[in-house]
Amino acid sequence: MAGQEHRRPHVAMLPSSGMGHLAPFTRLATLLAKDHGFTVTILVPTSLVSVPESRTLDALFSSGLDIHRLPYSLPPPLSDNIDPFFKQWGLISRSIDELKPILENLNGLSALITDISLAGAMLPLTNQLGIPNYIFFTSSALMLAFVAHFPSLSTDFANHPVDIPGLPPFPPASIPPALKDPNHAFTTLFQANSNALPKATGIILNTFRAFETDALSALAMQAHVPPIFPIGPLPPDPLGPSAPMDWLDGQPNGSVIYVSFGSRTTISKNQVDELGAGLEASGVRFLAVVKSKVVDEGAQGLSVVKGRGIVVDGWVDQGSVLGHQSVGGFVSHCGWNSVAEAALNGVPILAWPQFGDQMINAGVVEKSGLGVWPQGWCGERVVNREDVCKQIKGFMGDVCAREGAARVREEARKAVADGGDSHLGLVRAMEKWSHH
Repeated sequence: MAGQEHRRPHVAMLPSSGMGHLAPFTRLATLLAKDHGFTVTILVPTSLVSVPESRTLDALFSSGLDIHRLPYSLPPPLSDNIDPFFKQWGLISRSIDELKPILENLNGLSALITDISLAGAMLPLTNQLGIPNYIFFTSSALMLAFVAHFPSLSTDFANHPVDIPGLPPFPPASIPPALKDPNHAFTTLFQANSNALPKATGIILNTFRAFETDALSALAMQAHVPPIFPIGPLPPDPLGPSAPMDWLDGQPNGSVIYVSFGSRTTISKNQVDELGAGLEASGVRFLAVVKSKVVDEGAQGLSVVKGRGIVVDGWVDQGSVLGHQSVGGFVSHCGWNSVAEAALNGVPILAWPQFGDQMINAGVVEKSGLGVWPQGWCGERVVNREDVCKQIKGFMGDVCAREGAARVREEARKAVADGGDSHLGLVRAMEKWSHH
């Protein structure tokens, strides 16, 4: 039996913390094990940050697929006074001594697939061990173009548009704000990961060529960038609906606007009040996920608001929501998984980016025709209820937005179908993982 098992191609995965980083890994693992006969080992720290992460992994490991958990322990934290997800990235990066013997002892390993946030820590180790290491870049190809170019930028880059060959200039407002502080811990990590990127065997992206043609072409022009494998949009995890599906079932087709700022983003009490008042005034049916804490700890408060909408405090199975026929629009922070899921389902996005890569991703949404980005909707600026009401009413009646999203959906489905660009990208990657 063991001999048979080792004849199956075997890849290991090292995801990072937060659902935005974990979900692409679990989706790729399912695809490889279920449809392509791979054995997948996922390296998982013994302590996770949030309940959705634990729940997602438990469902994956009990799915009956050839996907296995390999636990490792984390060192004690150096500081408690930072974002819990960012703290976890640092702890995983400091677990190299623990991870080295684990990787050395994995039988018949073809490759390691590593989250971009751990590239700086892991690529020197895998190069030393002779293990091919593919970086899973869990954002857009446009963001990757910026990351790949980052080491060559001058120190005052944040004050001027950033020029990257083959792309329009990046305006300073689209750059992740933390990078404007050279002493910020995020900047140090970002620099280490972008410097390490050329050492990767390849880079995997949850995107597709028709969606990000210019960015993928620009990356191909950068000689130091390893081979790129666009394989998206990946199908969502079949976790079973956790959202209020009965309520959605009772709404007319395309009538509901879904509002979510992702698994890590909390918005201020003032903004929640303005958002709620604007939604009610719009008269549009809505399902809104409004987080009161950065870390989801399992509790889900549900309340119906004036019969036209539902507010959820916690986590929902977004794939089920976006795939539901009653959902006709999506107010999104433009985290990349959300963008990819909206593309796959043809749900137009009203972009409201908050931080990090989200401004760059919102630019992709607008340029591709998947959605619109109202002027001034970004970061910590409070958008008042009148503007929320006006934009949502206009957006839900915008035929061009619906047509643009439907076109993106067709391109997404073509990309992942047999012979499509993303299908061929996955085939190219799997051939390398099968013959190492």
